[in-house]
Parts: sequence; structure tokens; C-alpha cells
Amino acid sequence: METKPVNTTPKPGQMVIVRNRPAVVRDVTTSTGVTTSALHSVEVEYLDGWAHPESEELIWEIESGARIIASLTIPKIDNLPASPDDPEKLKAFLDAFRWSAVNSLEAGAESAESEVKLVAPWHSAVQVEDYQLYPILKALLMPRVTLLLADDVGLGKTIEAGLIVSELFSRRRIRRVSGHRVRRH
Repeated sequence: METKPVNTTPKPGQMVIVRNRPAVVRDVTTSTGVTTSALHSVEVEYLDGWAHPESEELIWEIESGARIIASLTIPKIDNLPASPDDPEKLKAFLDAFRWSAVNSLEAGAESAESEVKLVAPWHSAVQVEDYQLYPILKALLMPRVTLLLADDVGLGKTIEAGLIVSELFSRRRIRRVSGHRVRRH
């Protein structure tokens, strides 16, 4: 972690370590008094989650071990080795995002088409068979998905379950999955 010497005055928005706690500088006030050097009153807000004190106002020059964390400040664009992307490149990226398969679901849901656009088979790393798509289509028709997958051995029940979960995640119909085991007596 790169640090600046203690005699450097922090600026609002910079990250600092003060009293062995990480903080962000909220305000800096310079005062000139009887002494020959200026003193700086620095208002900091601590970032470590401790409730007391959440913020303090202190004199920067007399704080022991206070330092500025230079690597965590927001960089200036004119100091970067590479310039920012041009607007055409950004527009191309945004178009590619809009045209991706996951985002086309929102546009397809509003249309009056009867066909269902599936995303999971295209983003899976398995060889999907035609019969494995039927449980996905059934799951999409259910308001609350409760399916019993009971195919023969080796036909891909695990793949079907994974495709259903992936499709529901893509459509933002679920946020988490919990598994239940059936006990045999």
C-alpha cells in the first residue's frame, strides 16, 4: 500500500489511516495562528464499522502515525497511461449487452409471440438433448415450480434440473435454491 509522508495535508475524499483506523476525509480547514506553520483541522469519517466514534475532527500535524493512502484515491483521467474509450466503442459495448440472449427475454415477454425463448441451453456446458428441454418448458408455465424428474437411469435428470435452475435464474424468477432429500424408511 503506497502512503504519502505525514507532512502532506489530505484533501476531502481521500482515504487516510488515523489512530490505526481507516477513514475518509470529509473536510479540511487551514488555520494560521501564532506559530509559523499552518495547522489543518481534518474532519474524518471512520470506515471500520466501529460505532464510537464514527467521525472525528482532529489536527493533522500532531496526529502520530497519520498517513494518506494514495493508492485508494480516485485517479484523474488526464494522468492515466491509456485514454478512456471513445463514445463509439462504449455504444458498441452497450448494444452488445442489450442484444445478448439474457436481455432479449424482456423484449420477448412483451411481444405476442407464442414461442418461448430459452437461454439456459445456450449458456450451458453440456450436450442438451431434445427431451431435456420439456421439463424447462413445463417449469416456465408453473407459478411455483415443483417438479419430480423421474426419467430412466442415465438420461440426464441432473442436467434437466440444472437447466431449469439456470433458466429461472436468468429470468430472475428465483434468487436462491434449496435442496431437499427424500428419506426412505
